[in-house]
Amino acid sequence: MAGCSVANGPGSLYGTLARAQAERTRALFEALDTDGDLATRIDQLGAHRSTLYEDIAPVRHALGTRARSSPAVRQRLDEASLVLRTQVERQFATEFVASAEDDRRPLIEALDLLWSFDSWDRLRTAQRLTVEESEATLRTATVHLLRPGARPAERS
Repeated sequence: MAGCSVANGPGSLYGTLARAQAERTRALFEALDTDGDLATRIDQLGAHRSTLYEDIAPVRHALGTRARSSPAVRQRLDEASLVLRTQVERQFATEFVASAEDDRRPLIEALDLLWSFDSWDRLRTAQRLTVEESEATLRTATVHLLRPGARPAERS
């Protein structure tokens, strides 16, 4: 990439890589269809995230821990995280509204973590699950988190 330095500014190699990755994956960040029953919405999110995460994994792995040290890359990751969190909030809005008010934020946080790249990457690399097994794991966990009465026991 001519004219790029390895430094961490917007014109750096990392900044250029972050912009290229964002442009290449733009369509994968579009809003999902939020119609349908819970199983349908979970399946849509699973198919979407597996496609997205399998696509971006090589670049994320190549960046490694350097990803957070580059302001340009950190900004792109933060923007992507916000879009994906909003996607989770919209995908399960019906269930969040139906949950007890005290449970909503922890439930959103848990589902945002569950459907994150870090979770996907752990399933695929550390646990060595296939794409299908990873999707099934996330679907199962989501169903259990969202089922009525899934409130954790109160601490005494």
